[in-house]
Amino acid sequence: MTSEAPAAQAAELGADSVPTGLEQADSESTDSEQKADKPAKKRVPPQEVIARLVAAWPSAFFSEPRSVKPLTIGVLQQILANRPTDLDGLNSHAIRTGIKFYTSRLSYHYGMVHNTHRITLAGEPAEEVDDKAREFAKAQIVAIKQQREARQAANQPAQNSADAASGAQTNDEAAEGKKPSRPKQARKPRPAAGSEGKGRDADAGAPSGQRPRRPRRDQARPPRSDKPAASATQAAAPATENLSMEEKLARLAQHFGKSG
Repeated sequence: MTSEAPAAQAAELGADSVPTGLEQADSESTDSEQKADKPAKKRVPPQEVIARLVAAWPSAFFSEPRSVKPLTIGVLQQILANRPTDLDGLNSHAIRTGIKFYTSRLSYHYGMVHNTHRITLAGEPAEEVDDKAREFAKAQIVAIKQQREARQAANQPAQNSADAASGAQTNDEAAEGKKPSRPKQARKPRPAAGSEGKGRDADAGAPSGQRPRRPRRDQARPPRSDKPAASATQAAAPATENLSMEEKLARLAQHFGKSG
């Protein structure tokens, strides 16, 4: 921030916010005595103070950066004189710190540049933003951006080192998790063509591939006739077909007589 920053912030907070040397010494002695008498209170973050200010005056304080507008001069005295229940538990130092944090943000400086008038706690237009305040806000925007870029450049090597370490750790974990490949076993050589066989070839005592084949069963059997042989009665039947009944009976009697 430039040398004009204290004067600009004093204009935002009011004339009473910048004490003289004597008043500052008295204030410091009084504060030291109060600290000795009372236990130290827990510090309230400025973000929490801003959230309470937004709840108390939603038309003057905004949580959305694009909606932020410059506040009227002397707003701090107005807040300290009229503290709503939303600010219960906050002392003057916490409120002052919260408003200083609110008016020093990048969004507030943008609001100072792009708005023509300041606003009251009720959200109504107040005094016009002069050229000096607008130029100061532009300078603060440039300074804040440069600080952010420098911070990012300073953190970049550390971030690269962290990424490299993380990548190396991931590769090591992947290497540890990978199972080693098993060595391939050599194939057993096949037996030569003239070696003795196993099973039936070994029992036969003949080299494999040279034992004579067995004859097929259908070759040893005699060929079957398609028609069965005719019986003696069927063979004699054609001879007796043309005989008379008497001749047939005579032959039968002759046949049975021989057999008897």
